Amino acid sequence: MDKEKRKHQIMECAKRLFATHGYYNTQISDIIREAKIARGTFYRYFNHKKDLFVTLLENYYQQWKAGISLEAQELDLRTITPEDYFRHRVRNSLLFFANDPYLCKITLRMGLGLPSDMEGSIQRLETKITELIEKDIKLGINNNHIRPDIDVELTANLVVGSILRLSYFYFGLGEEKSSRADVERITEKVTEMFFPGLFLKYQPPATN
Repeated sequence: MDKEKRKHQIMECAKRLFATHGYYNTQISDIIREAKIARGTFYRYFNHKKDLFVTLLENYYQQWKAGISLEAQELDLRTITPEDYFRHRVRNSLLFFANDPYLCKITLRMGLGLPSDMEGSIQRLETKITELIEKDIKLGINNNHIRPDIDVELTANLVVGSILRLSYFYFGLGEEKSSRADVERITEKVTEMFFPGLFLKYQPPATN
């Protein structure tokens, strides 16, 4: 097994254990046993348990960011409507968590009760997500799609908080993955609630 595959295997095993037993109750020996590797192999990739945990969170953010990008579904920012753009961001965020209930439990439940530096790792993940949504909102304001009088920071936290809570409630509490239909239903409900209060009436670009 090459290095990247081995590292991925260790992280997947650790993810399941962290989600099932919690950070404190998961020991390096448990991860080694689950991954069926030698102790030296673990330390070839990670300095300690915290290093592994933080690496998981950073990878999750990069995967989420790639998953919600327009390029991931070949969408064109020049032609997509504001409503479809918002719907795309919500849907793909929900799908990201729905497809990985272990991730839901780690990022959306485990933050409470961790040491302050570990809580900070999860908070940084949430902050990165919120900052990206803030950029989306500012882009919408600059393009006259979103009301200019809204509080950008408050609105971004409201949107992100809703998505994270919905993800945990619908996808993180059970072991089975949610169906695509469930994600579509929730996406439409979220869009229906947020869109009228945030967005201005859409004017399609003029065509020659």
